[in-house]
Amino acid sequence: MPSYTNNRDILYSVIKNRILTMEYIPGQKISELEIAQQTNISRTPVREAFLRLSEEGLLQIVPQSGTYVSKIDLKMAEEARFVRQNIEKVIVANSCTHITPEQIANIQDIIDLQEFYSKKNQPEKFFDLDEKFHYAFYKIESKENTWNWLQSFNAHLNRFRWIRSSLVELDLNLLIEHHKEILNVVKLGDAQRAEDLVSEHLHLMVDEKDIVLKKYPDYF
Repeated sequence: MPSYTNNRDILYSVIKNRILTMEYIPGQKISELEIAQQTNISRTPVREAFLRLSEEGLLQIVPQSGTYVSKIDLKMAEEARFVRQNIEKVIVANSCTHITPEQIANIQDIIDLQEFYSKKNQPEKFFDLDEKFHYAFYKIESKENTWNWLQSFNAHLNRFRWIRSSLVELDLNLLIEHHKEILNVVKLGDAQRAEDLVSEHLHLMVDEKDIVLKKYPDYF
């Protein structure tokens, strides 16, 4: 039987994933009791998961009212984008000097699967692969802990990115083409061009912000 700690951590991960993938939308009220009943887990670990997510800014606990999914904080999303851009461009550039054929093949497979799922109109799988594309470079540079730290800082940015990947108004092929270009210059060993392309790619949030805001104004 799962331990109390495991139940708490599992609930935290499940609820956070539902928030990040917009299964729980910004502003939605969620109930400790309902989640406890759905998962057949007592309310105490649910409450502790709620508190942890509240500390991360993903839930808002309102006394005498209830618990609500926080709206997406654009300022926090933009700051996370700025931090990630300035870290990731260096990581990708550094990979130019020692990326292996096997690592190149792995990243190419990710891009191929992104193309497949974009045609199938499956944004959740596409987004997961988008994360895997970026994470692959952190692994190459043995910077997995940096990636994990960014994830703890990236919640509002990732929600924005997930919405972006689900909008038919914004072509997923643009993201795929960016990934192809990044991989190509890394294969060529062009570190400066790799930095420039990563910066351009991660700047898309700024370029496309108004489109997302127009489509989902109540989420912000």
